[in-house]
Amino acid sequence: MPTCPPTKQPSFVPETPTGLLLSILEDIKQLWNDWEIQSLILVSFGLQVFLFLAADVRRHCVSLIPSSLLWLAYMTADSVAVFALGHLAVGANAPRHQLLLFWAPFVLLHLGGQDTITAFVMQDNELWRRHLLVLVTQAAIAGYVVSRSSWPDRRLLAATALMFLCGLFKYGERTWCLFSARPEGLRKNSLESLDIYAAMAGERRTIVSRGARTADDELEKRIKKMLDAHGRRPRALAAETTLVSDALANDLNTIAAADALPELLKGFRSNPRRIGAYHYVAALLSGCYDSLYTKGGLRGFWIDGLKEICFACNDTQDKIFFLLFLSALLFPSLAMSATLVLFVHTDKHQLYSRVDVVVSYVLLVGAIVLEVASLLVSILSHSECGADKCIHHLPGRRKQWSQLLAQYNLLEAYNIEAQAKRSSVPMWIHKLWGKLLGDKTVTHIEITEDLMMLVLDKLLEFGSHKEDWSFASSRGQSALAEIFSTATPTAIHESIHGVDFPTSVLTWYIATDMCYLLDNQAEDHDDSDPVNKEMARKLSNYIMYLIFECRVMLTTNSKLVHKTTMEDMEKALGGKVLPSKEAIKMVHHKANEGQHHPANSSASSGSGHQPVTQLQLLQNNINALHSRVPCACAVADELAAIPGGRRRWGLISAVWLEMLYYIAPRCGGDFHAEHLSTGGEFVTHVLVLMHQLGPFLPPPGA
Repeated sequence: MPTCPPTKQPSFVPETPTGLLLSILEDIKQLWNDWEIQSLILVSFGLQVFLFLAADVRRHCVSLIPSSLLWLAYMTADSVAVFALGHLAVGANAPRHQLLLFWAPFVLLHLGGQDTITAFVMQDNELWRRHLLVLVTQAAIAGYVVSRSSWPDRRLLAATALMFLCGLFKYGERTWCLFSARPEGLRKNSLESLDIYAAMAGERRTIVSRGARTADDELEKRIKKMLDAHGRRPRALAAETTLVSDALANDLNTIAAADALPELLKGFRSNPRRIGAYHYVAALLSGCYDSLYTKGGLRGFWIDGLKEICFACNDTQDKIFFLLFLSALLFPSLAMSATLVLFVHTDKHQLYSRVDVVVSYVLLVGAIVLEVASLLVSILSHSECGADKCIHHLPGRRKQWSQLLAQYNLLEAYNIEAQAKRSSVPMWIHKLWGKLLGDKTVTHIEITEDLMMLVLDKLLEFGSHKEDWSFASSRGQSALAEIFSTATPTAIHESIHGVDFPTSVLTWYIATDMCYLLDNQAEDHDDSDPVNKEMARKLSNYIMYLIFECRVMLTTNSKLVHKTTMEDMEKALGGKVLPSKEAIKMVHHKANEGQHHPANSSASSGSGHQPVTQLQLLQNNINALHSRVPCACAVADELAAIPGGRRRWGLISAVWLEMLYYIAPRCGGDFHAEHLSTGGEFVTHVLVLMHQLGPFLPPPGA
């Protein structure tokens, strides 16, 4: 008898939860293996689109989340592109997928990045050698991938060659921009500029632009541009080099025009449109950002070169340079357009996968759109015609910088620390969480027109009198000299003269907070000054942020003074978390109970005609590290004794303005350059105003 055939066992995994999960994972793995390269190349393209659209947000955004997303995309984009090219080199072998080899030049294009971002931070510019090496190696790999192709249609080979050249050009642009903006090179250029400055200053020569006969004319043109708030973006000579210089020198034109400058500034101060100076500075700093972090500086070089040649196109050499500059500017967009035309006429639908053809069109059309959009933005931003002026009036136009003022609150810092100590969560976790999510002790407020006008008008007031031009070397002494006599030592004078700048700022910050929160408004109602009162507190919070959060001019001793001050406040408040007014009132009361100001004893210990002993010097050094709360309380009491709120807050505001002018040129070039990519800092704008309006910057080392 014939035997029965064996029963065929089912090949599928039983429908148990584990088996179902394994089946799904197997399907996903197979799907990934089938479309791995297509997915990688589309992800790479998507990252380029995101960088093009979102990178510009760094100019005006201080939020941590957008910055983190942009950093993640910036760091991932190159890795994904290199990974995709590696898979193209080993995985594009199937006959129906020969079109994948056409994508290798697009990877080079993606590695070249977008015009809107070349570096995320200044340190990225130092990696230009690595990018040059990557350019060579990835170009070799892309060439190897293309050499494996066996396309019957030579038009596809020509299209690939064009895209290959375009990818090399774009990546070369990025590498050159990184090289040009490297900090080492900028500092070298800054040193050369200082040498030229020293030589020209000795001969009283100036750098005068076309259309200006003298330095006076140059300054008149500059002020006119400031009043034209919506004019074209100004171009400063080596602006990015000037900004990163730690020894920023005064403008030669302002030195040469010193005799005419006071009258020019008086006229400027009386003009109701003088607020335009801030728009002028913002546009100038926008150009610095372009040179340091984008390809805008290179694009601007091509465009400005074309305009210069057109202006004086007289001989054959000028025409040759015109063609070279025009070719460099238009080559990527023209090459991509020619590639698209060749690809459209290539016989491909019967030979290659339909999905691969669609992806190729997405890559081509997307690359053309991104390139043309970048080119148009560059042309409009460097155009003198009305096109770029229209941009200023577009609804919803993005700001050139954040226009926010950071505020550091010492009481809020104490409250957060006190709450953390009372929590069951370890302190190190609180600190780590704060670093990840941002420092809650720092908030941001809008910079009001009142504050901008206050800073500008005081600057112009100083500039209108030659004897006041050294105001950037004053830390409040000039303002105090108008009210107090220096014959009798007071806590106010000792808070300015007897300590370093960060300690002086800490003392005046606490005193300002005491005056602000404990001010008897009913008593000074008829003579109040709410504008100066608010502005003084905003400036005090901002300068505290610069020193104790950004660590500008911060020393080890200053850190210790800040720490002991916080501990003194904690002791006065008993670890309680109270509202600001109640807390500062308790701190003031506890300080007055002590009736001893150890921070001030250093001044009196060496008074008289007795020589200062080594023991006294040691005691002075120890006293300088004590809490500033007692001294700040004494300063606040002396300020409160000034009759009239208008006079008192006018003085406090003037002291903080002088401190702002003092710290602006001493922040360091790295600080100003770095913060251009994090929304910008108001102190950077103040520095550029001081540089552009007169010879107000202190000498190196002052």
